[in-house]
Amino acid sequence: MKVPPEEMASPVFDDPDKHEIPGARKMLEIVAKLQSAAYYDGYPFAVGFGGGPSCKRVFCGKAECSGIYGKGCRFHLKSNLTMHGVGMDVVTMAARADWDIYPIGKRSCPEDVPYGAEFGLVLVH
Repeated sequence: MKVPPEEMASPVFDDPDKHEIPGARKMLEIVAKLQSAAYYDGYPFAVGFGGGPSCKRVFCGKAECSGIYGKGCRFHLKSNLTMHGVGMDVVTMAARADWDIYPIGKRSCPEDVPYGAEFGLVLVH
């Protein structure tokens, strides 16, 4: 999913109060809906992965993660593990699929990049 480059490159990227990432939220919601649809279509082992920031950054901001303390995730129907968190190389996967990607870091200048990209993956078996 294409997103404005400002969502991925900003001097205030690490401050959730100053830097919003609606593209990551939308991507995680799409992954969760696809995973759920696969489950209800008879694929109980479907599993979804987000490609961008952690679900805590996207959904909880500065609030403590309740899942870490055994209270269960506040957004368990929307959150998923990230691809890179389980060892997937998202950039290489996208490049092999022949998608146009632009590596963007916190210090990148948004004006120098046509767009950012949010990736999600749902495996159905």
